Amino acid sequence: MSIEQYRIGQKVSVVKNTDGSGKEYFSKIQNIKDNVIYITVPYRGETPLVLMHNEMATLKYIAQNAAFVFTSTFLGTHQETEVLRLYKFNEPSVDDIKRIQLRNFVRIPITLDVEFLSPDSKENQKGIAVDISGGGMKLATKDKLKEDAVIDIYFILTTKKQELQMKLKAQVVRCTLAGEESGVYHSGLQFVDINQGTEDKICSFVFEKQMEQLRKR
Repeated sequence: MSIEQYRIGQKVSVVKNTDGSGKEYFSKIQNIKDNVIYITVPYRGETPLVLMHNEMATLKYIAQNAAFVFTSTFLGTHQETEVLRLYKFNEPSVDDIKRIQLRNFVRIPITLDVEFLSPDSKENQKGIAVDISGGGMKLATKDKLKEDAVIDIYFILTTKKQELQMKLKAQVVRCTLAGEESGVYHSGLQFVDINQGTEDKICSFVFEKQMEQLRKR
């Protein structure tokens, strides 16, 4: 398994190992020097991450082809400028960096136009994705979808750098009425036969949107 190394300017998330909630705080690598990683103070919304000297934390970053995590020791802070304070972590060895399954990433709420084609239909139908992850999405539709059916779905993910046109197959895991008066069905979809590169692109999109949403809180 190849490890794609982190780099200066890379976005990272930090989880306090003693925090059982697993809350992620978001940051960016500012410098790497003398086996020390310098990152901006991690924030979750408007709340900074507070760590004690020598406390352990888990850092996660998404490279072009995968997501990786490693555990590191908090070495204290460094005042880069009058207004910029950095957190210091010791650099891990390559053997200590682990690739994680991207489909296990958190789902994020979203409003995304989706076209889909069911096996029993000759024309594309329209729906709206209300959440998405690397492994699937929740799709809102006017009509009930057959559970276990495999449908073709088409949607576009817009990132800061590009538009990603997605054409995937997904299995309807469940389909329930969202509300008695809504007339809208919510279907849990699981992507099938998705290649690693496409899954990574979706998860990178999820990670980017998650950071944007947390900054707005």
